[in-house]
Amino acid sequence: NPGGHSSIPVRDNAIYELAAALVKLQAYDFKLELSDTTRAFFAKAGAGRTDDLGKAMQAIAASPADSPESRAAEAVLNTDRTFHSMLRTTCVATLIDGGHANNALPQRAGANVNCRIFPGHSVEETQKELQAVVADTGVTITPVPPLRPLAKTPPLDPAIIGPMEKLAAKYFPGVPLVPAIVCVHSTFL
Repeated sequence: NPGGHSSIPVRDNAIYELAAALVKLQAYDFKLELSDTTRAFFAKAGAGRTDDLGKAMQAIAASPADSPESRAAEAVLNTDRTFHSMLRTTCVATLIDGGHANNALPQRAGANVNCRIFPGHSVEETQKELQAVVADTGVTITPVPPLRPLAKTPPLDPAIIGPMEKLAAKYFPGVPLVPAIVCVHSTFL
């Protein structure tokens, strides 16, 4: 931003532009996604609960992604921040900086945005989606190295899962083996 002196303010202000972009990010949810691993997690972990979250976990695992049942289950699961973040890519502002003097209009403002990228999506794909959300050519979104490789969810191969379940049953009778998802973290400025 060109900046200037605070005695002659203008609406074109780097901090306001950044704030508007962050408000858009705050309001945005990446689309719901399920993998074989998250379906198994929600089905098995949900079966161990008797509350509304448990019912929603089982419903989302059993329903097609765009079905009314899935949307209703998602609404319930979104009330729990852990489950909300297991259903999609999430990006959140973690640091901000800007300006260079107390009495000057800022020439730049920046934010660190940390993303937990759902497996199967690249950093570049997430960057493009963030740019579309912000929808402001004055805001630049740049990945911060190190760039992580594309994470892929491995198949729940019965040749691997079967022996794991057998061992769990032997050493922890009655305790189900519940797969969990790990996502790649990337940072953008």
